Amino acid sequence: MIAVVVATEAGCGHDLLERFGTVRRDDPTRMTTEQEGRWVMLAQTDTVAGAYEPEDMERMRERLDEPEFFVLQVSEPSLVADCLRSISSNKTVVVDNDHGWIDDLNAYKQAIDRGEDWLHCANRP
Repeated sequence: MIAVVVATEAGCGHDLLERFGTVRRDDPTRMTTEQEGRWVMLAQTDTVAGAYEPEDMERMRERLDEPEFFVLQVSEPSLVADCLRSISSNKTVVVDNDHGWIDDLNAYKQAIDRGEDWLHCANRP
């Protein structure tokens, strides 16, 4: 299973999957969408913030005043890119690939479109 962290301003993350597919709200903090047996889950979590090194949290706060954290999990690796592409660029969204690259959603979309290995790089490709 592949997982990345997605952060938005507080109160803005509950519709991140809306453009990807029909969303099922499993509980107030977890949303799932399925396509042909494949699934994407977005789970809000407060525990992620405490796991960040101070400099990484500062990078988050440069873009988001009050970040709200979600873990994006998928059943197949290719769905991560598809899901990130589907998120509206009108929102301030920060993505952490869990390998050291923390950046805004549009930087990730550009790396995806260029065919770069954005999922495993330690910083911007």
